[in-house]
Amino acid sequence: MKASALPLHGIRVVNFGVGGVAPWAASQLAQLGATVVKIEAPNEFIMYTLPPWRGLTTTYAALNANSRSVKLNLKDEGDRQLAWQLVESADVMIENFRSGAIDRMGFGFDAAAVRNPRIVFCSSSGFGREGDMAGLPCTDPHIQAFSGFATLNGDTKGGERSRYYGMIDLYCGQLICEAVLAALLARRSADKPQYIEMTMLGGATSMLVTKLAGYLRGGPAPTHRDARHSAPDGLYSTSDGAIALTVESDTGFRALCIAIEREDLVQDERFITCPMRLANMQALDAELQKAFAAAPSDWWLVSLRRAGIACAPVHSDYETSTHRDTWARGHLREIAVRNAGRLRAAAPPWDFDGIDQVAGQAPRPGEHSDLLHRDPANFWIALEQQE
Repeated sequence: MKASALPLHGIRVVNFGVGGVAPWAASQLAQLGATVVKIEAPNEFIMYTLPPWRGLTTTYAALNANSRSVKLNLKDEGDRQLAWQLVESADVMIENFRSGAIDRMGFGFDAAAVRNPRIVFCSSSGFGREGDMAGLPCTDPHIQAFSGFATLNGDTKGGERSRYYGMIDLYCGQLICEAVLAALLARRSADKPQYIEMTMLGGATSMLVTKLAGYLRGGPAPTHRDARHSAPDGLYSTSDGAIALTVESDTGFRALCIAIEREDLVQDERFITCPMRLANMQALDAELQKAFAAAPSDWWLVSLRRAGIACAPVHSDYETSTHRDTWARGHLREIAVRNAGRLRAAAPPWDFDGIDQVAGQAPRPGEHSDLLHRDPANFWIALEQQE
């Protein structure tokens, strides 16, 4: 079957967003079959981030895969009217400016709902519309720091500025995609405009749910040293690299000890039960490290897998991108960009039985502006016919 059979075929999305959060959410919707138009903001900093690639950046192309792009000056009345034509005939509008900015531009939810009573409107910001921090600027590394996420990573008391730049951006984009899908369902029965407010702080907090649960019930504050729920759990050096493993039961711990020929650890009173192993995890790590240092990673992976232990080699991201299973599962694909060539990037993580994925493509900034100016009344139809 063709990609036009994807579940969001026929849904129209206008993305006013910048950076990573809203563009990635819109891209996810596009890869589910929606027709997405990005209105390029003059402060779209992602177009100038590294690494550069043939007049664009690979970051911009990857974040905006399968979106279309128009450049409109929202201070110009003619361009404002074109933007309104897009909103009035859309199903979804997404934005992630500072809280209140979209209202000052005249395109807030109240205004959009009057013009389009069936709009699903999602507004995303760092800290939301209310409170002392409302309206403050926020980017991924700052929310990692503010939320406490950064302090749980790294090897020092202060943790790291960010474990991976853009991780919470992308996670929040995925949450927006989920919320929009739910709002589209709600619209069927409520038949009224749907408003969604998303905050990066909320997204980061949801990532810490298990750590916060323990602390808020009266437990100790989590630190970078005990950000675990079981032991052993983590990365262990071998004679030629490192492996990751996790054991969550007494049966699993016994199987591990047999596999590494350290059955004496099963009888050690410090490690007899799961709570005892967690309380003495540093001592347990030291004992395991002695064993794993004696042989290469592949040796241990074979032995541990035979024993039913959850384990994996520690890869760099570039090593994972060349792994045969990554390509066999279709997790990577080529994205075409007009007058630039083809770029390899991540593919949608889902498969629908009997339905082909949409072909990977990314816009050049403003690529579809001429089409919009030339025939605004039929713009959406023209885009949908291209799919």
